[in-house]
Amino acid sequence: MYTKIYIESSVYSFTISIRTITLVSAMLLVMLATPAHSAQIPYEEDTLTDFPNPERGFFGVMDTAKNTVIRKYIYLNAATPASAMTTLRQEFDKVRKSKKKLIPRFNFSNITATAKQITDVIEQFKPVFFENEDVTAVVEAGLIGPWGEWRPTSGIPANDYASKKIVLDKLLEIVPKGRNVALRYNADKRGIYGTNAPITLAEAFNQSNRSRTAAHSDCFLADENSAGTYQYLGDRGGTGLGIEAEKTFLNSDNLFVSQHGETCEVGGGSYANCQRALADLPRMRWDILNDQFFNIALNTFKSEGCYTEISKHLGYRIVLDSNTIDDDVSDGNLDASISLRNVGYGKIFNPRKVELVLRSAKNDSEYILPTNIDPRFWSPGLKQTLKIKVGIPRTIPFGNYTVYLSLQDPAPKLYGIPEYAIRFANKNLWEPTKGYNSLNHTVKISSFNTNPVKLQNILAPKKNTEIKVFQGHWTSGAVDIIFNSVLSTHMHIAIYSFSGSLVKDFSDLQLVPGEQHLQWNRLDKSGRMQGAGLYFLKFTFEGSTETRAVLIK
Repeated sequence: MYTKIYIESSVYSFTISIRTITLVSAMLLVMLATPAHSAQIPYEEDTLTDFPNPERGFFGVMDTAKNTVIRKYIYLNAATPASAMTTLRQEFDKVRKSKKKLIPRFNFSNITATAKQITDVIEQFKPVFFENEDVTAVVEAGLIGPWGEWRPTSGIPANDYASKKIVLDKLLEIVPKGRNVALRYNADKRGIYGTNAPITLAEAFNQSNRSRTAAHSDCFLADENSAGTYQYLGDRGGTGLGIEAEKTFLNSDNLFVSQHGETCEVGGGSYANCQRALADLPRMRWDILNDQFFNIALNTFKSEGCYTEISKHLGYRIVLDSNTIDDDVSDGNLDASISLRNVGYGKIFNPRKVELVLRSAKNDSEYILPTNIDPRFWSPGLKQTLKIKVGIPRTIPFGNYTVYLSLQDPAPKLYGIPEYAIRFANKNLWEPTKGYNSLNHTVKISSFNTNPVKLQNILAPKKNTEIKVFQGHWTSGAVDIIFNSVLSTHMHIAIYSFSGSLVKDFSDLQLVPGEQHLQWNRLDKSGRMQGAGLYFLKFTFEGSTETRAVLIK
């Protein structure tokens, strides 16, 4: 629910309700400098090299050099959960040391357990998952039935979606919101959420439970039905939509969640072949596949000649096609238009940074320029054109700079580790020591606009200037300050009480181009809830300050 507040200034006084504050960067002021010249650069695709990338490709149950993901069963005895917790920590430590990521799956000792018996035990694993979010690829739901495969049991029957929802909700609670939890059967996702509709673009990556519920298959290509993956059979109970309809559901749903799994021994592996694999893997947008089980199926892929093709295209495979980028920067902005394609079966499904890097030709100093691009929307089979406009720091020395595109893991402990950065499928662009992709371009930075920065021009009140206030989990409305920036820059925002005391400080905010959200939960710096009244927001940008009064009722 939204509540109404007021903005007051020496120029305007007006009532507002659910929109935005527009803070246009000073860089938007009209520049008098000569427009930058641009270079058009083509890139050559590498169609042959099978190289590793994080959170995609073949996974193993044992650590091997080529795998970037390891899957482990965590055997959980209700009587001795501490042992399972120790094992889970150890597995996370192992993948961290080997610069990989983990897919954990609980195998619960009581295969007939009720939802309450399961959730009472797994609640205590929350700290372990939160401590290791960065090295978690995706979590398999597990827990229910033999092997944690979600087969019907006396504790949780096939169509008992209320109990299944309790277990899934608890898993999604103890696993950080930045990670998916994968279900074995499609029908369970639809039954739990009460809809046959796949995730929509509007829902994608919004951290709701449904948008985080992914898919895994334990018997890919065991037979036409992948041993009940699509149409429920036998001891799995219930019914599905039908094989074709289930595959169509996954084709849409898996645009925005992960899909992984393995082949299996059901049917002896005779059904699996290259023709079927090369049809179903891209159709269901597969990201990760076990290459250590089941050997008969995997050996068929090798003997029929598609194993390497599968290895190259599981998950995302990003190809740079061309780039139009400034040759010189004299107005403080670097502009680029980058065309790329995702030729993989799947997508980037976990959060990922997209940054430009400038490296000095004089002394190799590097400057990181963040963007607001979300590469999780680089869908398989589609061509993307990235329109990038970033502000050059005014402290950067004039000179020539080599330009790179970097897709680092955003986790602080993993950022800057090249094994966790994404490599593009191009020839002669990858820099393995840093984890950068070269854009094969040098930009000259020669001058900046010398007009003085006036913060009042950035924050000048307009008739549509608004602050949004919403009701969240707090007893009163949290303040959500929304504004737009067209450049990468830093800003400092402080909140003061009517008496002039500092209430809350948001120091050195790193802004990227696009809509910015600064949320204040109305707690002061000591954690005390602040009531209704008049507050002052003080904005500081490159030495200039501007203060706005905000009346919250």
